[in-house]
Amino acid sequence: MMTQDLASVNQRIQDIIRVLNNFKELREENRSRQDYVDQLKKDICTYYGYNEYLLEKFFYLFPISEVFLFFF
Repeated sequence: MMTQDLASVNQRIQDIIRVLNNFKELREENRSRQDYVDQLKKDICTYYGYNEYLLEKFFYLFPISEVFLFFF
């Protein structure tokens, strides 16, 4: 069960990154960029076991594109 949950989280991470890379074309109509980023942060914490504090530091110190490269 846990493996399936992590597989779903990983897929959502990939989907969100794809949307953020082409936000204007791929976003859901009533969802902001911040909504996607917030979900991405939560999913990264779940998938990689990071705590929110550490993850926030990465997002504060580096551009979002570099943070993605670090995790992936």
